[in-house]
Amino acid sequence: MSYTEDIWQNELICGCFNNPINCLIGCFCPAIALSLAKSRFDGSDFCFNCVCFSCSPLLVRNYIRQGYGISGRVGCGDCLTSAFCPHCVSTQLLNEIDTRGPKIVSVQNEQDGPFLAPERDYSCSGDMIDCCCVTMNNQLESAGLYSLLLTVPIWVAYGTNVCQVRHMTRKLYGIGGNDCMDDCVWPTLCFCNCCYIYKIIQNVRCEVHYRGNPPVFKMIQMVNTADHGPSVIRPQYIPVSYVPQTTSPSPSNIDIVQEPKKLS
Repeated sequence: MSYTEDIWQNELICGCFNNPINCLIGCFCPAIALSLAKSRFDGSDFCFNCVCFSCSPLLVRNYIRQGYGISGRVGCGDCLTSAFCPHCVSTQLLNEIDTRGPKIVSVQNEQDGPFLAPERDYSCSGDMIDCCCVTMNNQLESAGLYSLLLTVPIWVAYGTNVCQVRHMTRKLYGIGGNDCMDDCVWPTLCFCNCCYIYKIIQNVRCEVHYRGNPPVFKMIQMVNTADHGPSVIRPQYIPVSYVPQTTSPSPSNIDIVQEPKKLS
C-alpha cells in the first residue's frame, strides 16, 4: 500500500497505543526503540544504531520523516518533540514504520553499490592545506556535510560525527559496506590518523559532487498550503518510489503521417 499524504499516519501521543509492544519499548527503552526504528526503516545494523544514533532522536525523526515525505518543520516539529517527548517520538516512529513499511534497502556488498568518486579525488596528497584545515575542523565539516545530505539547518547537524556522516552517505546513495566495521569501528580506531579522517570527509564531498542531492529527498514540486491554513508556498519532498515514472511512447503508439507529394 502506498502513501502519498504528507502527514503522519500515527499521532504523536494518541497513536502510541496503536501497538502495545511498541508502546512498552518506547516507554521503558526509548534508546532501544529509536535504534530499532532506524534499523527497520533502512535495514541498517541494530548494534551500530545503538552506538551512533540511540541518543539522537532529532536526527532519526527528521531522517525518517523526510524519507516518507511527511511535511513538518525541523525546529517546531522535530526539535521540540524530540526534546520534550522522546518516549512518544520513539513509539511514533516504530508505529509509522509498521504502517508504511521499510523505505531503504541496505546494500552490503561494495561491488553492488560502489563509490563513484575515484580515489585520486580524496587522496591526502592532493591538497595538504585542505587536509590540515579539515582535520582541525572535522566537527564543523561533518555538520556541514550532514546538513547538505539531509537538507537540515546546520545547527541541527552540529552534533554529528564522521561515523554518522559516512553512514548516511552510504544509505542515501545505496553504497555497499558494513555498518559496524566501515562506519564505526575503523573511523573510531583511526580517529587520530589525520589522513584517514580527511579521506572519509573528502570522499563524502566527492560523492555529493558526482551524484548530486540524494534521490530519497529530491524536491520535485512546490505545494500551496492554502487549504490547510494561511497560503504558504513550500517545497515538498517525496520519496522516489512515489514519483510517477514517465514512460516514453512505444512504436505502436506513434502515428506515422506521410506528407503528400507535391506535384511539380
